[in-house]
Amino acid sequence: MFTILKISLHLVLLSFLLTNPLQAKEITQQNWLNHPEIKQIRDLYKDIEQQVANKTLRKTFKHTDCELQATGFDMTFYNDQKNTRKYSIIVQTEDSKESSSYYYDKQKMLRFIFSVYNEVGSNPQETRGYYNASGQHLYTHYSKGSGFMPQIIKMPKKHLNHLCH
Repeated sequence: MFTILKISLHLVLLSFLLTNPLQAKEITQQNWLNHPEIKQIRDLYKDIEQQVANKTLRKTFKHTDCELQATGFDMTFYNDQKNTRKYSIIVQTEDSKESSSYYYDKQKMLRFIFSVYNEVGSNPQETRGYYNASGQHLYTHYSKGSGFMPQIIKMPKKHLNHLCH
């Protein structure tokens, strides 16, 4: 019995040592592009965007007037089981536009947020938020645009309802 436990312990230790070293590492500005968890989320993003392009997801569209003379709308893309896979919000004024898209896995868990803020006369500012399969924040990446930095909003429908009546 002791031999079996000893062999099992060695197998567990060996499998831990052979695991991709990036999986054990924290996600940083230096390794985020190649980190396995981020790559997995990118694959999810590509899969959902392919479904949107192929029109295999159903779509709802809602237009509304917002505060501060802004116009807003949101789009929801969902599968046959009525699970949201992508939810997008766009709010626009005469001199600025902010858009955010939220991507969900098949288990209805938020996995990725992509936000862009663009103001007349400045470079777009992009924010990317990554979440693991449990919904815990993994990493946020900000591009080097100028102007206002979009905030990551975890409850997008409530946020849109606050901006737009």
